[in-house]
Amino acid sequence: MGQNTQETRSRHVPWWVHVLIAGLLYAGLTYGIPTLHSDNRRIAIFLEILPNLAPIGAIAFLLLGAKALYVNDAPKREEERPTSEGDDQKSKET
Repeated sequence: MGQNTQETRSRHVPWWVHVLIAGLLYAGLTYGIPTLHSDNRRIAIFLEILPNLAPIGAIAFLLLGAKALYVNDAPKREEERPTSEGDDQKSKET
């Protein structure tokens, strides 16, 4: 069971990658997209709408980052708990 937990944890993307993508997505949609110009009217309207959607995309990746942090950190919390009953009773006596 320990190996299975280790394998699934190694498949997850680190939380900071999600935060980095969120920042790049926000900056790209807010500042990069408005610099693009198109002669096609439909594409121009689409390019005008994208900067308004930047916060939604950034929040989505930030939430994924929070989930990744929680999933990758959860096994560490379990390891810190006392495993034997003797340790548990000693802490209750003090």
